[in-house]
Amino acid sequence: MHSNAAAGGAWGFKLNVFDRLLDTKSTDRKRNLMNFVAQAIAQKDASATSFKDELIDLDVAAGYGHAVLCAAASILRSRCVHS
Repeated sequence: MHSNAAAGGAWGFKLNVFDRLLDTKSTDRKRNLMNFVAQAIAQKDASATSFKDELIDLDVAAGYGHAVLCAAASILRSRCVHS
């Protein structure tokens, strides 16, 4: 979390937290913590679970390698600096 960073109140988490949520099992080993979190979100705000519908072209984006994405990010950064 970077809530006290100089850039402002940015909150976030590392993506490996999802692995931990999946690995944390219930005592009967039928559910994991990810299931619990998803159910809690759905009960609190059902519209929050429909974000997957907004992820257009996700399968296309997943096909790009790390190097390609880094190069694209670099180009975008340089354009932002020169603007």
